Amino acid sequence: MKNFIRVIKPYIVCLLIGIIIGTIVGLYELGMKYIQLISTNLYSNQNVINIIIIVICILIFSIANYFIIKLCPQIDGSGVPMLELGIRNLKPINYKFDVIGMIINSYISSFVGFPLGSEGPSVVISGKLSKLVCDLTKTDSNDIVPIASGIGFGCAFLSPISGFIYIFEEMLHQFNFKILLHAIFIILGAFCTTFFINKHHLLNLNTLLIPSFDTFYVLIFITIANVLIGFLFVKFIIILKDYFNKHKYSIFVKYRGFLYFIIIMILNFFLLKYMGSGGTIMGSNVISNSLIIVSSIFLLRFILTIISGTGSVTGGLVVPTMTIGYLIGQIIGVIFNKTLNLSTSYIQIYSLISACMLFAIVTKTPLTASSLLISTILRLSNYNILTTFKITLLPIVFIFISLYLYKFFKLENLYDEQIKLILKNYK
Repeated sequence: MKNFIRVIKPYIVCLLIGIIIGTIVGLYELGMKYIQLISTNLYSNQNVINIIIIVICILIFSIANYFIIKLCPQIDGSGVPMLELGIRNLKPINYKFDVIGMIINSYISSFVGFPLGSEGPSVVISGKLSKLVCDLTKTDSNDIVPIASGIGFGCAFLSPISGFIYIFEEMLHQFNFKILLHAIFIILGAFCTTFFINKHHLLNLNTLLIPSFDTFYVLIFITIANVLIGFLFVKFIIILKDYFNKHKYSIFVKYRGFLYFIIIMILNFFLLKYMGSGGTIMGSNVISNSLIIVSSIFLLRFILTIISGTGSVTGGLVVPTMTIGYLIGQIIGVIFNKTLNLSTSYIQIYSLISACMLFAIVTKTPLTASSLLISTILRLSNYNILTTFKITLLPIVFIFISLYLYKFFKLENLYDEQIKLILKNYK
């Protein structure tokens, strides 16, 4: 009997972890939806009372943000690099205050309007919660924490397949039968709960058309642009983060978060629909037929995401990165609409492909990116497998081509580059 309990215990713990993750991440993502709704209503109705409320909130939240990060340094930025260090047994995984701190601080970032997402915090929350449960139940956490972290990613996107693939492609670079069973039990627990709580998808389109085959030349230019922008995006974040590490005692660097809050607040008053994590932008078909306007939005998002991604605020980089990729697709779509009469009805689907491609390049997770593309198209086509196959087959080939081309830049993925900086800083 004791042997049977010893054998079955890890799977019961995995199921419990899945239920906890599904519940907490589901509630967190649902809460994020309402936080964004409240923020949008306040910013869009610019009467005197609302402006005063926003200014007071920004003042209070900027102070809270500073002290929360000071109390929980592992949640600075997306928190994913620090979690991966814990998974690699190079740093302890703290969870005493970090889970609640991550939730509160990412809500703050979202309310203010930072170009940061909820998927990174969902990964970290899931990983830290699984570590807590493993410690309480005295269960080996070596493979359970990375599995739970990957499933947290899937819960954020409401995509079990993407979460499952993310486990092995990003969080845990090994595979065996025991790991597979642990993943299955956690997935069962997580998605049987989160689907009942949160039904908001982070990726969405308002139109879905199968692009004509003779327009697939667009993918060539999307691939080239994403490879170049992906390199610049990772490089600039690492350069800026390295600078902040070297000058961390400078007053400007130490308290830069307060300046960020002021800048983002001002931008939200004038450019509300282009701010936030990027979900509103990716829900658009053609943002503008003006190349100057689309390029300006791209440049704004590119700069703000890099600055926000270097710390002093909390939030994920996956959806904001995908938004940059989406805007690349918009730019190329508008160019070809004006030069080769590319139908505007195709621009959104090419922009979605571009979004998934840039995510694949920056994180070096082509399988996860491909699964996100497939699951999004599958859902929007009412689970028409043939339509999904026609739309996604060639784009997935180009996603893998983009990763091959990106090898010439000899950069690790965004998280590994940040991990190298963290380790360098602790030497």
